[in-house]
Amino acid sequence: MELLIDCDPGIDDALAIVYALKSDNIRLQGITTVGGNIGLDLTTMNALRILEVAGHPEVPVARGIAKPLLRDPISTGEVHGKDGMGNVELPTPKIKVKPIHAVDYIINTIMENPGRITLVPVGPLTNIAVAVLKEPRLKDYVKEVVIMGGAIAVPGNITPQAEFNIYTDPEAAKIVFNSGMPITLVCLDVTMKPLLKPEHLTEIEQANTPVTRFIGRIVKHYMKFYEEVVGVHGVGCTIL
Repeated sequence: MELLIDCDPGIDDALAIVYALKSDNIRLQGITTVGGNIGLDLTTMNALRILEVAGHPEVPVARGIAKPLLRDPISTGEVHGKDGMGNVELPTPKIKVKPIHAVDYIINTIMENPGRITLVPVGPLTNIAVAVLKEPRLKDYVKEVVIMGGAIAVPGNITPQAEFNIYTDPEAAKIVFNSGMPITLVCLDVTMKPLLKPEHLTEIEQANTPVTRFIGRIVKHYMKFYEEVVGVHGVGCTIL
């Protein structure tokens, strides 16, 4: 499977990138960044940091759009830390972003690989909406689009009814959902169910690799947020 991840890392997005990099069934064709959890500068820097820690500097990173189409950005630094990575003070990465805008990278990658690319947006849908407006033929060339966002039969995580990614840029979401692309929506009804528990984290850290040490450091902040703010004690945190 050939994946292109559009994201705003974020601890949960960091885990998603690591999953993709470590899967034998996935070839990660690139990461595009969008302003979301903690602003575009940090989401882009974090994507580079994740790839460097994971030992995959060859994966392209393209910087995208900084703010929603029509609205002001929303910060969730209390969830992911001021740096988006649990305040662990990661070093500045040596690898650099590619000299191409994320929207163009999305379009080029999909159009040059017809029927092969699975696009996975796990942040606000701003980049994807602009890509669709710029190149309406994407719907005929993309294999599928798997979106993490929305809440149907469960409460939202930004308001009682709304999930963060869709709430942040609902105009972009409307464009994407009406684009004609083959979409699978993975909403909070699904993502709030699997938990990364303290015993899981202990097992991960025991592997004692650069990646597992990195996961341990960032996830502890996430678990602390769930305990102190969400009020969920001792059961861990969601992993998506």
